[in-house]
Amino acid sequence: MNELFTPSGSLPETAALQFLCNFSTIIMFFIFTRAITELRFKKRITIIISALYYVVIFMLSIFFLPSGDQGLSLWSILFTAFLPTIILLHITSRGSFFQIVTMWSIGIIFFYVITLSGLYVRLANHSVIADLLVRIIIFVPILILVFRFIRKPALEFTHSIHKYWSFIWLLPFSIAVLLTYLIYSPINILIYPGNIPPAVALLAISIFSIAVLYLIFRETGNSIRHQRDGELMKTQLEAQKKQFVLQEENIRLTKMYRHDMRHHIAVISDFLQKGETQKALLYLHKTQSSLENMTLEAFCSHSAANAVLSSYHTAALQKGIDMCIHAEIPDKLSIDETELCAVLANCVENAVCACANLPAQKQIDILVKYTPGVLAMQIKNPYTGTIDFDNEGLPLSTHPEGGIGIRSVLMIVQKYSGVLTITADDGIYTIRVVLNEIKK
Repeated sequence: MNELFTPSGSLPETAALQFLCNFSTIIMFFIFTRAITELRFKKRITIIISALYYVVIFMLSIFFLPSGDQGLSLWSILFTAFLPTIILLHITSRGSFFQIVTMWSIGIIFFYVITLSGLYVRLANHSVIADLLVRIIIFVPILILVFRFIRKPALEFTHSIHKYWSFIWLLPFSIAVLLTYLIYSPINILIYPGNIPPAVALLAISIFSIAVLYLIFRETGNSIRHQRDGELMKTQLEAQKKQFVLQEENIRLTKMYRHDMRHHIAVISDFLQKGETQKALLYLHKTQSSLENMTLEAFCSHSAANAVLSSYHTAALQKGIDMCIHAEIPDKLSIDETELCAVLANCVENAVCACANLPAQKQIDILVKYTPGVLAMQIKNPYTGTIDFDNEGLPLSTHPEGGIGIRSVLMIVQKYSGVLTITADDGIYTIRVVLNEIKK
């Protein structure tokens, strides 16, 4: 009985076709795993690195093509293409070691689904070309489903459970090891056509494993999303609380001003009646200085937004930060007051925190412009070091629980069909927010 990897036909032609078929499936494995992991480098750089890497692997793998009567065996696939691909995934993927192991373990399960499906066709038709076509036909819709349903929950999963990767990887890795053992062990489950029933069972196990892992990702993603929504709501409530505290403080100062005003007027009047003009002017000057400290600086017409800007302006000055504010925010907007203040507070607070750690050049520039129906703001501040971004264009926090403020901003921006862009170039961190007023 002919072995599965030595179907009838021209041996050199069959060996070459088998090589292309198996090598193509390795690339499918890489693309699939790449789709559910986060890039370490920019997309263009990743494509260039991967292309050059596979050119080298391809050339090296050709030397393993036998001159006799056998094509590329499973063992040669393992060492010439499979293991190098796993190394490439670790090079080009962002995340912890176990996090990446989890993702390529899932990719291995997918690889076996594609491989087994094509091999069954080859058993029936003795055609390597039919095998390759079946693999491609199965791969394309699966990849579409991955981008539509799996990629987002998978990335959310990877972003939010940093401390659990040390044991999460065990489930998909164990399944991948089991499948690999059944294929590479002396059982020879794929070598002879008589082993089709156990091979079909193996395929069913692979598909079931992917389904289970998808459900885990989906449910965990939903749980993480609900938890994040709660954290975002908490952030907004804290911003609202800060806003109320500022307004209450302003009201308290105003009451003090009104309470003391009659006393100040009486003292100044007494000085003037006695002809002590210099004392009256000096007292008036001191009174004016105290009144300036009791009132919020007017940056814009919107009282709540002005309270936020004034608060962070004071905090910046106390930390030796020069904050330049040009804000045109009208008193009446079709944007929720609390959400507007949450956006301002999160963006400006991040800038203040970043500048506070700088030895020099502590400068924050805030520009807010309003045109009918649209409010646009830009906050710039210098930074040191390197800032990495995720696939959504949001900066990656170095703290496990970080990034909540920016995600709160993103959620508000999405509510108002706006735009959020963040860049970090030439030592300047820039965040731009556009909010569209809701039509009543």
